[in-house]
Amino acid sequence: MLLLAALSVVSIYFYSQLATLNDRVVQDESIISWLQTHINDQQLVINRFNESVTNSDVQHKVEDLEK
Repeated sequence: MLLLAALSVVSIYFYSQLATLNDRVVQDESIISWLQTHINDQQLVINRFNESVTNSDVQHKVEDLEK
């Protein structure tokens, strides 16, 4: 009987730990999803600038302004 009680306590403890870890995984997945969205948004901005302005464009503009 004592062994059954001990096993029950251990089972409850491990179930509690498993539930805590599961909650942490869900939170981490949410954070990862947010980060992926944020990175994708930043990549769109970077791509826009990559397509519009180059270093040579800036250099030519500076040369034009110097003249």
